[in-house]
Amino acid sequence: MINPAELDLKEESVIRINRVAKVNSRGKRFSFSTLVAIGDGKSYVGIAIGCTGGKHRSVVMAEEVSKWLKSENNDAVVLHRDMKEA
Repeated sequence: MINPAELDLKEESVIRINRVAKVNSRGKRFSFSTLVAIGDGKSYVGIAIGCTGGKHRSVVMAEEVSKWLKSENNDAVVLHRDMKEA
């Protein structure tokens, strides 16, 4: 298995940033979601998905992307930065 910490990932591209502002009785509430791709310019790419709001959308999206990559016969490693190991 590939250790992502050993890769020399120098190229980075912000693909999308979503910002949503909702107004409720307590004021404005902002939430963000981001999609960033990083790679070594040769054969490895990393996809970073992040969001705010406490709904774990980024975790679900990362798992779905991983399933899709594996169904297309590609290697995929999913690392969740803020999840504790069970």
